[in-house]
Amino acid sequence: MKRRQVLAMSASAIAGAMLPRVAVEQSAAATRNRNPIGDFILGRTGVGLQVMHRLKPGHILWETEPDGNFIVAEVAAADIKEFGAPEGTFSIVDTVSASYQKPTIDDIVFAGGGATVSGTLTGATGKVGYTLAFEAVSTTHLRFVISVNGPNASRIDRIRLRVASTKDEAFFGFGQQLTYFNQKGKVLPILVQEHGIGRGRLVNTQLIDVLDHGSGGNPYHTGVAAPHFITSRLRSLFLENLEYSEFDLRQADHVDIKVLSGTMTGRILYGESPLDLIATYTEYAGRMRVLPDWVHQGVILGLMGGTDIVRAKVAAARQADIPIAGLWVQDWVGVRKTIAGTQLWWNWKLDETYYPGWRDLVADIESHGGRVLIYINPFLATDEGHNELFSEAKEKGYLVEHTDGTPYLIRNSSFSVGMTDLSSPDARTWLKNIMKTEMIGTAGAGGWMNDFGEALPFDAKLHDGADPTVWHNRYAEEWQRVNREAI
Repeated sequence: MKRRQVLAMSASAIAGAMLPRVAVEQSAAATRNRNPIGDFILGRTGVGLQVMHRLKPGHILWETEPDGNFIVAEVAAADIKEFGAPEGTFSIVDTVSASYQKPTIDDIVFAGGGATVSGTLTGATGKVGYTLAFEAVSTTHLRFVISVNGPNASRIDRIRLRVASTKDEAFFGFGQQLTYFNQKGKVLPILVQEHGIGRGRLVNTQLIDVLDHGSGGNPYHTGVAAPHFITSRLRSLFLENLEYSEFDLRQADHVDIKVLSGTMTGRILYGESPLDLIATYTEYAGRMRVLPDWVHQGVILGLMGGTDIVRAKVAAARQADIPIAGLWVQDWVGVRKTIAGTQLWWNWKLDETYYPGWRDLVADIESHGGRVLIYINPFLATDEGHNELFSEAKEKGYLVEHTDGTPYLIRNSSFSVGMTDLSSPDARTWLKNIMKTEMIGTAGAGGWMNDFGEALPFDAKLHDGADPTVWHNRYAEEWQRVNREAI
């Protein structure tokens, strides 16, 4: 109940910043040639298009850039570098070699509950055709797909959509953003990557960059990036594309959305409040499960150091009458010493030398109503004596590889590890069986932290020719799915 109240209060705070709707309604009055698409309405303006909803036809949900240059198709090459310690931070520099702009609107065809806008884009090397297709997939979701056609279409690998905005329109969302709330004036990279240490703070970030392989990061780095926004004018849009995308909100009168693909697919949403729009978005993206009751029955202690240290601290908590709902033991697999301090052996098997009497520890915690939680990530240790799973995965072809077929090793502090190829169904089954056997079975875990998922290289070789530029952002989602399926 409290969680819902907090969310509603946040939504109310955003709604309180809403701008007067009269300006939006006056702009909508200039729209002509309105036609329904399900519960949505597509209107033609002097130089572009507008989308409204039948329940509030005076409120513009989506509008093309004021000067009419609302679609751009490009031919470009991206220079992508991975760095950090652990690796999983990226720089992406796009160099455009051809650009097709200034779309004409030659035809709009309404049929079968949808609409298709078609025309041409012009560049220095000629023209390319485009279509912008709309489909009402529900009463609150209007899907759009931008694609290109004609002689130059096969070269296009970037699509940009420019959506009208106003100087004082605030933009919220884009996944888990850790620095700014209103993103107007920023450029948001929709890229799963390490958060960074310093994140742009002067001196701290520069020092970390020098000492730790460029791990400083910036304010926009996040492990949970989402191509989705909600604005102070109750406008909301998201992309379905998994390829890298950018939302450039620096211009006062429009937002420039770019995706590294020859097709852009997204949705325009309708809702009467910010909370409605969040609920509408999560119809597509999914919603968090309610936490189990046991997590509210005490503290969850995160302890490390071997059996004796952990037991001593559990005893101290009990002596102080602190109820223990969970005991999180990250180092259940044993530890190594590195330049970063103490780190785990990533071989995902219980180290009974480091934790003698582990089963008695688990039974003790459970006898008091608690659960023991552990840790896993998709990496596999390569060091002699701790490389059993890496060797097996290498032999079976379950690792992310270089184009020459050798394992793609990911650096973490002073060691390197293999990365499980989650695009391979067999590799997923293999890893899930390890979770079932070693974690749920042998270790008796009641849950775990599933870490990482940000480091898939863009130049990797994946199972059956899967595209790493699509799989980079997808990998983190699939890593969550593999863990859920194992449970």
